[in-house]
Amino acid sequence: MIHPKLQARTVATLSVLALVVGAGLIAAGPLSPPAGPVTATYKTLGEVEPRIAVNTANTPGNASYIYRITQPGSYYLTANLIGVPGKSGIEIAASDVTLDLNGFTLFGAQDSAWGIYAPVQARVWISGGIVRDWKTVGVYMYSTDASRVSRVTAEANGDAGIFVGKGCTIDSCIARDNGDTGFLLNEGSVIKDCLSQDNVNGYSLSPTCRALHCTAWANTGDGFSVFDGVTIQDCVSYLNGKHGFNVGSHCLIEHNVADANVGAGIYGRTTSTRTLIRGNNATRNAQGI
Repeated sequence: MIHPKLQARTVATLSVLALVVGAGLIAAGPLSPPAGPVTATYKTLGEVEPRIAVNTANTPGNASYIYRITQPGSYYLTANLIGVPGKSGIEIAASDVTLDLNGFTLFGAQDSAWGIYAPVQARVWISGGIVRDWKTVGVYMYSTDASRVSRVTAEANGDAGIFVGKGCTIDSCIARDNGDTGFLLNEGSVIKDCLSQDNVNGYSLSPTCRALHCTAWANTGDGFSVFDGVTIQDCVSYLNGKHGFNVGSHCLIEHNVADANVGAGIYGRTTSTRTLIRGNNATRNAQGI
């Protein structure tokens, strides 16, 4: 015989469970599917990754280049690029292209001229990887109109590390151990937050260029070799084999540090006129300031 109090508790418990189960059935909704055809809910590959992979199918090469980008769009690497003797790496033969190196490296091979070559295109953006061991220039982007190289390391290339044309931007890049100048900029271009180390000259800046927050360290020539009308602000030139800053006319050289260079810290060529040099710190240089 069940004790009356235990029987009352059992009845109460069963009642609560019935309410919970009933509420769950109500919340679950109908078990029958709606009328009509069943439609797919997955995303296409283009929706998941709307960019274009650089490969033999999408960007086939030719006798001179491993890959060629010939149409506007957003492209990305999926693996390291291993150079082929006698061929350059990637040619960008279209405007309005972004190329994400995706953290991968482009390795040069014997007689492989260019790492990335974009000769005359506009609005090209290359970012996020390493370009090394090419025979001539790591990234040659003689482009105009808002082209950009960002977060790229150019190392151990036979000529310049990164070369850009007029009106371009280079930011957050490293040029190291290249056979000539680390960074070459044509008129009206801007370089910022970059490091040039163990090259010949660190930076070569054409008229009306600007360099901001950049470092030239242990290059065998000048840290910064500057033509007319150039602005250099908040940069460091340290332990270079010639002058820290070798400047032309009508320049603004402001708030920089020139330290322990073999030549002058800041050197104004004999043809330099109307150059404003102010607020700089030049110490331990072998010649003058």
